[in-house]
Amino acid sequence: SLFALSVRPIWGIDYYINDKASNFHRWGGLEGFAYVGTVFGAYSSLRDNHEEQVMTESMYFNQRQGAPQKGSTKGGIDYSEARGGLMLSWKWGAFGAVKDHEVWGNNYYGSNILSGRTPSFAHLKLQLKPVRWFEFNYIHGWLVSEVVDSSRSYWDGDAYRAIFYNKYIAANMFSFFPVKHLSVSFGNSIVYSDMNVHLAYLIPFLFYKSVDHTLNATNSAGYTGQNSQLFIDISSRNIKHVN
Repeated sequence: SLFALSVRPIWGIDYYINDKASNFHRWGGLEGFAYVGTVFGAYSSLRDNHEEQVMTESMYFNQRQGAPQKGSTKGGIDYSEARGGLMLSWKWGAFGAVKDHEVWGNNYYGSNILSGRTPSFAHLKLQLKPVRWFEFNYIHGWLVSEVVDSSRSYWDGDAYRAIFYNKYIAANMFSFFPVKHLSVSFGNSIVYSDMNVHLAYLIPFLFYKSVDHTLNATNSAGYTGQNSQLFIDISSRNIKHVN
């Protein structure tokens, strides 16, 4: 009743074949979870993957999750992914630090808000649902820019140590459920760089485009600001068999 722990092996394969060729994706590893009481929980997952041919290339129309394309062999790709997190949960909310995928928005073939198709990234996560008719979600994540900062990169012997620019994401979404089977959500997000983590983007309820105007105010014609987004999501299942 106080403590639980589970560890289990993972192994799986996707195999594709048609008249002209075949392809497969194979993975294996371990995953586990634990909790103490009704408040603290943790989970972890490690999977080693091999794809005979990279299925996330632009020539394919699918919803497969992306992966760092390093260590390729024989035209395929080998990669590992570690996911996990620590969460504190209570009756009307949860908060924690996780490295995982996030999917926001109703959809049938890929959400335009947060699709979950990126490699998993580390982020702080907050979810609040104090009443039946309202829910709030927020994340602040640490991204991999893959943009080299030449001023911080250096040679270490014969190896060039490439240091990337910092890059982060902050996003929030307010969801309302005025009647049964109807949800109306709106929110905003920003992908920002050229600075360290900023306290303003750690405040969950802000309009981040306005924050960006304050932080990057300039009279210069070259002002571009950070990469901000607005979104709205409406889903109605009030008519039977129709969404």
